[in-house]
Amino acid sequence: MKAQNARTWLLVAAISTFPVLAADGLDVKTGAWEVTMTTKTKSVAMPAGVMDNWTPEQKAQMQATLKQLADSPPVTRTDRSCVTDKDIREGVFLQRSAAANCTYTPTASTSKREEMTFECKAGPGLTKGRMVAEVIDSANVKGEMLINVDGLTMETTFRSRWLGPTCADGDK
Repeated sequence: MKAQNARTWLLVAAISTFPVLAADGLDVKTGAWEVTMTTKTKSVAMPAGVMDNWTPEQKAQMQATLKQLADSPPVTRTDRSCVTDKDIREGVFLQRSAAANCTYTPTASTSKREEMTFECKAGPGLTKGRMVAEVIDSANVKGEMLINVDGLTMETTFRSRWLGPTCADGDK
């Protein structure tokens, strides 16, 4: 199902970018970080015209599938990340997002809070959204992201906590 594939892709994309969000100009410590993200599908809609030539049975099946997706429970995942002095100096978040075919536009930025909008191109689709990250203290960051791709709207919240000054081999 296209919507489920999009949800999976977005969750993976979010997980791969959020750990380094703390590295971009925010007043945080370097070292190992743990990031816990929870993603919930808020709404699902088919693009206009997609079901125009479908049979009533096909439409009913798709609508049931979309409802099931919208009613699905949140997905939570925890990952580790490594933030270095170089990451803070060079803005690794924006460098990595450019490699992932994403464009980020900062809308507000201080050492305690970052807000930005983004667009990511993946195949024929375009993912758009908004992110906010807030520094609670130099060892804790929280935030949210609203994502829309082809009628699928998801909300992700995250909390990042500093684990210590030394990164493990598996930290990204």
